Amino acid sequence: MKVGVIGAGTMCRAHSLGYDIMPKHFWPCPAIPVKKLLCDINLSSAKDGAERYSWESFCCNWEEVVESNDIDIVDIVVPNNLHKEICLAAAKQRKMIYCEKPLGLDFEDSLEIYRAVRESGVKNAVAFNKRRWPAVLFAKKLIQEGRIGKIINFHCEMQQSFALNRNLPLTWKFQREKTGGGAIVDIGSHVIDLARFLVGDIDEVCGSLITVIPERPLPEAGTNLFWAKSKENAPVGKVEVDDLTSFMVKFHNGAIGTLEASRVASGKGDGVSFTIWGTEGAIHWNQQMLGQLEVSFENVPADEKAISY
Repeated sequence: MKVGVIGAGTMCRAHSLGYDIMPKHFWPCPAIPVKKLLCDINLSSAKDGAERYSWESFCCNWEEVVESNDIDIVDIVVPNNLHKEICLAAAKQRKMIYCEKPLGLDFEDSLEIYRAVRESGVKNAVAFNKRRWPAVLFAKKLIQEGRIGKIINFHCEMQQSFALNRNLPLTWKFQREKTGGGAIVDIGSHVIDLARFLVGDIDEVCGSLITVIPERPLPEAGTNLFWAKSKENAPVGKVEVDDLTSFMVKFHNGAIGTLEASRVASGKGDGVSFTIWGTEGAIHWNQQMLGQLEVSFENVPADEKAISY
């Protein structure tokens, strides 16, 4: 399966490693991914990314990836405001689509992408990788088997600390028109996905968003990568999105919960965790203990109530 990736930033590195590891981990694998073409609007970044991550060739025009007869899968890892146009074009060309989250800038864009992809009938996925980790899948299995009874409460949080760096420049992740939102869509989308995957659809929500660092230095001209740098004493611009969000939810099945997402949590590199309380038990998982699941059961002898898998 020949892959074309659009975007040479941080997620390009992660996806490139994934394509390398997949056939070594899942064997016999259904298909071998071939890293065919890497695209970035900055030709220098495209060339550097192709060399660094071992892609066969590179370009600076995303239409070349979408329209190529030599590409089976279009992998989209660009700023959120570019997802819609590329997804719609890829669906029209009947290419399989793997798109980073969030799918669109807002609900309307996401729904338009969904309908176009569904109409085209192509295989597709959004990069909600947290739900595919083995411990999370095992938690899902325990829930489906009724091992913890009816779910009554769910708490999930994802916390990072990178935005505490006041010198981090005002790149696209801090600009509403390019990202659609801050922590709530950037990493909160993972929290919401885990909630929907493990508990179910959400009917009601009430919460708050805050911006902790309201201004950031402008990046050097012509650079907008996440890790871009700014000059000393550079002029500053207004941060247009949230750094931190916390909200309460009510699920369709009657359960309630609290969800949090922060990019200003000191001491957190990249931390996801959740606790699920049911009428007959509970499940706790923390990404820092990736392969471990803590479970408790009510209707068992006292010395069997708490178990770590």
